Amino acid sequence: MPDHAGTLVTLGWAKFTGGDPTGAEQAFRRAIAANRNFGEAHGGLAVVLLCLDRRDEGHRESALARRLDPNGFGAAWAQGAELALAGEREKGEAVLAAALKRPIGRDGRSLLDHLQAYVRAQAARADENAASLPPGREP
Repeated sequence: MPDHAGTLVTLGWAKFTGGDPTGAEQAFRRAIAANRNFGEAHGGLAVVLLCLDRRDEGHRESALARRLDPNGFGAAWAQGAELALAGEREKGEAVLAAALKRPIGRDGRSLLDHLQAYVRAQAARADENAASLPPGREP
C-alpha cells in the first residue's frame, strides 16, 4: 500500500527512530499528499522538522496536527517537543506521557500497553532463538 497515509506514517516513524530524519520527512510529506487531513502525518512531520531545527515550519505543522486530531500521538509528541525547546521539558514530558497512557482502540489498552506487550514478545522471541543456538554460538 505505497500511497496509504497510515502506512506512510508508520514508515516515517520507522525512519525517524532509525536515525533517518530526511527519509522520515519524505515519508510524512507523502502521507500528507495522500491525505492532507490526517493529523498523525502532520504531527510526525512537525516532530521531524523540530528535530531538524526548522522550528517555524515545525510549529505550523504541530498546530495543524492538534487542530486535525487533538488526541493524536503525533500532535502530542510535537507539542512535547515544542515545550522542551521552550525550556519546559517536564511539561513536555507530561504531555507525551499522557498520550502514551491514553486508551486507544476498542480494548481500552493504551499505546504504552501495546508497546510493552510488543517489547515483551520480542524479548521472549530473542530468548527462544538464543536457546536454539548450538553451544558457544550465543548472541
